[in-house]
Amino acid sequence: MKNITIYSLHPNVHDVKSLLICYRLEKIADSFHFIWEEEDPDYLIISEHIYTDAELKKRLHRLWSKRRILIFYSQEAMKPDLNLFDYGVVFDTGLHCDDRIVRLPPPQDMYHNFYLPERKAPLGIADAKAILAGKPEFCNFMYSHASAKRDEIYHAVGTYKKVDSLGKYLNNSGHIATGFEGHYQETTLLRLPYKFTIAAENARYNGYTSEKLLTALQANTVPIYWGNPLIFQDYNEKAFINANEYECLEDLIQRIKQIDESDELWCDMVCQPWQTKEQISADEKRKEDYLDFFIKLFHTEISQAKRVETGLHISFYSKWFENAKPKLLYKRIIRKIIMSMRKTT
Repeated sequence: MKNITIYSLHPNVHDVKSLLICYRLEKIADSFHFIWEEEDPDYLIISEHIYTDAELKKRLHRLWSKRRILIFYSQEAMKPDLNLFDYGVVFDTGLHCDDRIVRLPPPQDMYHNFYLPERKAPLGIADAKAILAGKPEFCNFMYSHASAKRDEIYHAVGTYKKVDSLGKYLNNSGHIATGFEGHYQETTLLRLPYKFTIAAENARYNGYTSEKLLTALQANTVPIYWGNPLIFQDYNEKAFINANEYECLEDLIQRIKQIDESDELWCDMVCQPWQTKEQISADEKRKEDYLDFFIKLFHTEISQAKRVETGLHISFYSKWFENAKPKLLYKRIIRKIIMSMRKTT
């Protein structure tokens, strides 16, 4: 069994056990002997948190000169910088670079602790009608921070009927849910009285689908989904309202109103399977490809697995990255986002 010395820069990963869980590598745990190595790992998995967490950035600086195989693993809507990192694990559906890129596992694997692991069979109409009878509330919204588009949707839907905000942000319900990992009580059970859920990502980004659609579906609500413009490739559009397809919010509100006023339409949507057979099959292939990527990488000798090129300007770029201050980088990113928002308004 091959020894794999490994370390991860992620706030919730502190040892081999948490690494295998976080990165969904439990199925290959018996094929390799994973060793947690903080000082000189052969494999360093780097999360997107290095851009906002000063402590993680310091650790990266400490390890930078000792780097072997660098794997950028983003669980947010971000692309890897292949001038710096050998490999990238991403949400992107169309990002390819030889053997250096692999897509993340499906959301039901990535966010397994947000909802019940077993895939439930589609409901029958009688079940849906009984569920609807126990839903006295209209729509919920559960978030901890602002995000331009989902704020727009929240306020727009609120012009039709009151939307209950259950999270820290825009809270108007009296109960403040944290919505953090493992909080099935909050992400699903609190939504049970509602007919609709605003299930909006923090970014519009190809392939980026988090737990938000899944927890809304699990609560037997009709999700009002915004985010991944390719969501229809992974999930059954008949089971949710795809807000990405509406150019103006007025049209979106009309569709919500139509479903809200028709028990038949609402029940039909809740009875739909979350995924088609083809989508389920594609997810199985996606999981296999993900594990095969790591199996191949770990079996390859370190000297043969390096992918970052060497050269003068790559060296300049690497030194800039190593010396850049995290807070300054974060401020620059926020400034660019604000300026971009101003230009579009």
